[in-house]
Amino acid sequence: MRYERAFRQLLPSVAPKGVTDSFIKGNESFIAAGCSDGADVCPKSPADFELANALTIAAMNFGTASTFLPFVCR
Repeated sequence: MRYERAFRQLLPSVAPKGVTDSFIKGNESFIAAGCSDGADVCPKSPADFELANALTIAAMNFGTASTFLPFVCR
């Protein structure tokens, strides 16, 4: 799965320190559900936002609409 591959590749290279546990766990839950559970992953720290932005660009580069991504804060 491309999103999982992008997440695994980007996590250590894009602000690996400062990414919150909840952001990592939210993405892992989304991936474990086959990227179809509508997980609510809310970026909170600057590193979370940096990773979310990189994941958005990666997803769009492989032809996925940005609405596919799990990022939402309620």
